[in-house]
Amino acid sequence: ALCAGLAYANATVAKQRGSKHIMTPQELYAALQLPALDGTRGAEITVDIGRPWYISLLLNASGWLAGLFLLFFIGLLFQPKSAEGFFFSGIFCLGAAFGLFMADRRGDFMAQLALALSVAGQILLVVAMADAKLGFTLILWGIFLMQAALVLIMPNTLHRGLSAFFACIALSFAMRFALFGADHKYGFGFDAFTKASPPTLGYALLTWAATWLPVAAIVWALVRTEPQWMARRRQGLVRPAISGLIVGLAFATMVSHPLELFDMRRHHFEDTGYLALWPILSALLAAAAIAAGFALRSRALMGIAFIGALIHVSHFYYALGTSLLSKSLLMIVMGGVCIGAAVLLKRGAANKGAPI
Repeated sequence: ALCAGLAYANATVAKQRGSKHIMTPQELYAALQLPALDGTRGAEITVDIGRPWYISLLLNASGWLAGLFLLFFIGLLFQPKSAEGFFFSGIFCLGAAFGLFMADRRGDFMAQLALALSVAGQILLVVAMADAKLGFTLILWGIFLMQAALVLIMPNTLHRGLSAFFACIALSFAMRFALFGADHKYGFGFDAFTKASPPTLGYALLTWAATWLPVAAIVWALVRTEPQWMARRRQGLVRPAISGLIVGLAFATMVSHPLELFDMRRHHFEDTGYLALWPILSALLAAAAIAAGFALRSRALMGIAFIGALIHVSHFYYALGTSLLSKSLLMIVMGGVCIGAAVLLKRGAANKGAPI
């Protein structure tokens, strides 16, 4: 009945104008009110024509401003000074954010106010863990578990995507300190610049593989099972989560780089030329993110992942500890791998009879 009504409305407008015409929401609403074939009028239909972008921007900004004032009020009301105070204040903010998301899932003001409260609640929980002196490694794992739980709990697309992205960052830091220890024994931590010995290649590669290969496997599994979770109407949960993971594969891999790689002093790279391998690994993950975005038919994700790949290639180019000859050989190997992958994909598509 709906399809017939839309066809009749389009035909009516086209007949009136004498040519083919793409209807605006206002014209569609007016056409649906015309008398139908049996003389009755169409049903009253509300058409959501959206709001101008500057109104949405103003509502978003006002939501964050209101969130700051509300946080100031919460601070005056609870006055947290201990781990327990920070913890309950954080839980209160997260609960308030959840309630606002449930009350109005489409309103810009309420969504941004809820997002501001959620960010504040997460910070308060992190401060509570730090005040309880849990240790840096346990705090990182706590942040990872908190972000993973928020992906499942918070009924908001943007919030779920951001939580999945920050979960990738927290996982990378947690794996780094879980394998190497908080004392930065192998020069792979925050004070790596002050260590005399460079990071050990084997342990650093182990950290990279243990962190990012599971994330890539999760993205691959979710892409392969898209028809299943779409049929079960889980797209509201899975799609923003997988979007956050794809953005994590494109950008968050930088936090797993040895920090010596970001030092621009030439003398610091005498025996660490292999550090240029990390931008190459990150570029490969960004290429996988592009493929995942293509499989999900999302140009936005493909564009974001492409920008990440360009950043990683630029980072590789400016890796001062590696000679240009070594970089050229690595690029030749990468080009050969990409050509081989393209040939395999083309053959697979030809065997399945798909257009190439």
